[in-house]
Amino acid sequence: MRFGLSMYPFDRYPTRRSVLETARLVEGLGFDAITIGEHVITPRAYIGQVPAKWYDSLTLGATIAGATERVKILFSILVVPYYNPVRLAKALSSLDVLSEGRVIVGAGAGWLKSEFEILGASFEERGAVFDEYLAAMKELWTSNDPRFDGRWVKFGDLVFDPPPYQKPHPPIWIGGHGQNAIRRAVALGDGLYPGTNGPLSRIIARKQETERRLEAAGRDPATFTFAHAIDYGGTTKSKYDKEMTPIGGREHMAFALDETEQMLAHVAEADAAGISYISVRFPGRDHLEVGDSIRRFHAEVMRPAAAKP
Repeated sequence: MRFGLSMYPFDRYPTRRSVLETARLVEGLGFDAITIGEHVITPRAYIGQVPAKWYDSLTLGATIAGATERVKILFSILVVPYYNPVRLAKALSSLDVLSEGRVIVGAGAGWLKSEFEILGASFEERGAVFDEYLAAMKELWTSNDPRFDGRWVKFGDLVFDPPPYQKPHPPIWIGGHGQNAIRRAVALGDGLYPGTNGPLSRIIARKQETERRLEAAGRDPATFTFAHAIDYGGTTKSKYDKEMTPIGGREHMAFALDETEQMLAHVAEADAAGISYISVRFPGRDHLEVGDSIRRFHAEVMRPAAAKP
């Protein structure tokens, strides 16, 4: 099992020093990745549900990559319809080269309609746009003569350089938990990442469904990554998401700080089911308190989990 630090929410990291001290801490403790969420702006109507502070995802990823040596950068998630796909493909490819293959492209279609409107992106067509943009990006990353003729994206007779460091391209983890996410993951992705939308039994069932569909599509499930996130200390649940009630069978996966045995049981069950990555949101009013939570999680959960046969 690999673990990642979710930096969300970003108000705990107001300075370059606070970001880099945290990044170097988790790298030193053996975390696999740092996950970076994305909003560009927060409509005032959503303050209290969505935090106000959001660093630009690509800028933050590049800053962390430049100050570390091993830890991966997991964009969790990039809202692909917000971007020009050629520019996004270029930015991610460049970062993959300059980080020597440490980029994981968590990608999603987005959900906040007013943010789409402010950015001039189509909310109603976001799903189809997402599919086409991902296909266009993969063409740029993998073809020696990239050509694409879609509804929103058209290009040809060009050179795309540098190509990604990772071959054939950085892994693409599709964010989401429903049938559209599974369909996209099978058709275009290398992983499925439902975030904190549990319970774990539901995530395992979705994993099994995805594996069946991968096999039907002629793909090897062993080359596919299944991941999810947990909320350690209930930070997001208590501070930002107000009342978290199950919706459509979903359940926010949060653990109190003293629920060590429950977390270890969760990790063991996920590991036994073939889930190989868990992103962790940590509590703390500032990066120093977050650091204390990280060290506690490492001592009480990561090390014992690694020691079990």
